[in-house]
Amino acid sequence: MKNWLKRIIRKDTLAGKRPRPNLLRLKAMRELVFPTESGNAATDTLRVAAAFEKQHEDVLSIYDELKLLPSIRSCNFGEGFYTDAQNERKRSVLMTCTGFKSLVNGFSGRNYAHIKRMFLAEFERLEAQLRGYEQPLQGLPLLGLTNRSTQVDAETQLAQHLLAQPAGAHGLAAYHNNIMRCLTGKTAAEYVQAGVFAGICPPSTSGRELLRQLEPAKAATAAWMDDQMRRGRTLTQLTKAGVHKYLPLAFEAMLRAGIAPAELQTESHSTHGDWPRLNA
Repeated sequence: MKNWLKRIIRKDTLAGKRPRPNLLRLKAMRELVFPTESGNAATDTLRVAAAFEKQHEDVLSIYDELKLLPSIRSCNFGEGFYTDAQNERKRSVLMTCTGFKSLVNGFSGRNYAHIKRMFLAEFERLEAQLRGYEQPLQGLPLLGLTNRSTQVDAETQLAQHLLAQPAGAHGLAAYHNNIMRCLTGKTAAEYVQAGVFAGICPPSTSGRELLRQLEPAKAATAAWMDDQMRRGRTLTQLTKAGVHKYLPLAFEAMLRAGIAPAELQTESHSTHGDWPRLNA
């Protein structure tokens, strides 16, 4: 049992009280969700087992039996370990808020729904604290994002941020595919394949680079979304707000007004005009 949990039980026992699980969890809730070194809110199977009064091995078995897509599992769970009282290295699993909801979805019992709500409230509190929602997010100026070097910088900084997460390279690849699908209706590979088929680019071209050449308004939007993701927003928040639909219109107006940097007026863009066929 975790030391912080033992301390709470001991305090109640010395006071002549029977340890009450619900009170116990309320006191310890601030320790059940914790910030990771990369600045994200997380919990783990040890804390879940303690809060729901389950054996840790049982929680690990429930996790192992979850039927999840590999991309979902890699983005929301990460393997870890801890050292037990016998100084033996034991397995544990770290998880995001989304991972937590998937893990405990089938849990049932007295006060289980209340415990879930407490976990989610603590996730929300800690995520807001880590992301600095108390202060307005400072984003990059829209006009600056029409500059290719600014776009590359935003993409690179987000890549470094995502690579530091438990999902690592898998999470980064999933993000790139999701944002390309939001903006073009195609994954990065499908978008490049269409460009290769049309004779526009070699197969080695990245999806984002081809987007910069053919649809600069959407490329600028992708860079703005990169910047917001790095600052703590989620792709779900941005798409629910309609950013992927409406922000390209603003950037397109800048391009049509001729206020974009000359480097964005590439030969491929000016020669081929708009490219609805790549998105068909």
